[in-house]
Parts: sequence; C-alpha cells; structure tokens
Amino acid sequence: MEDKEEETVGNYCASCSSPIPPGVVICPRCSQARIAGKKPMEGFDETVEHVSVLRTPEESVRKGAANGMLTKEQGELLALLLSRGRLLTFNATSVLASLVREVAEERNAQRKEDRIKTLIEFVSDTMPSEDLASALRHAFMTG
Repeated sequence: MEDKEEETVGNYCASCSSPIPPGVVICPRCSQARIAGKKPMEGFDETVEHVSVLRTPEESVRKGAANGMLTKEQGELLALLLSRGRLLTFNATSVLASLVREVAEERNAQRKEDRIKTLIEFVSDTMPSEDLASALRHAFMTG
C-alpha cells in the first residue's frame, strides 16, 4: 500500500494542473476524474520541498469573507449551499463545491459574475424545491 501512495506523491491533475493527493481519483479542484501526470518542475532546485495546502470549499468561503471578497450574507449563503449540497449525488456535490470555491476565491469581477450565474443556474436545476437560487440572486445582486 505504501508503494501506491509513493506512486501518486507529486502528481498533478491533467486537466487543471492542481496537486492530486495520494490515493485520490478525482481532482479536488476541478472535480475531473483524470489520470494524474507528473508536472515538470523547471527552474527549481532539487533540494527544495514543495508543500501543497488544499483548502476545503468551506475554508475558501471563510477566507473570502474575512478578506472582504464576500459579504457576511454571501458567505453564510454559500456555507448553507455547501451544507444542503451534501444531500446531492457525489457528482453534483463535487460540482457545487467547485463552483462555491471559485465564487469565494475569484478576484476578477467579470469572471466572478460569470461563476455566480453558473452557480445560480446549477442550484436552480439541482435544488428546485428550495428558493436558494433567488437568495443567491438577491445576495449577489444579479438580474
């Protein structure tokens, strides 16, 4: 079993180039089930160790609110979405978590607005019994 873990140390997602922890099949950043590949480390000294800290979507929301990228209302709503999303299928939960993380971390206003619209559409389709889509529209003031 240790051999398998050693095989995946230092692997990166072929789709988004994010680090893939040992034993993980689906990329925690983009939720794509991809074969991991070694990312070339050009320009780095071989003695340098690289530490990757993977942030959960909840941590991204807390950090976004703490840094002023989200209002308190927006942060609470995104956290509520994540908790309600746990009742969805694995794939839907992964997509929701990815979208929430992107909304919480995006600094570019246009890309953030695009991610919010995608999130609202996704929530309308996957959670129609709750009025979370209109709450998102109100919190992020989209039309």
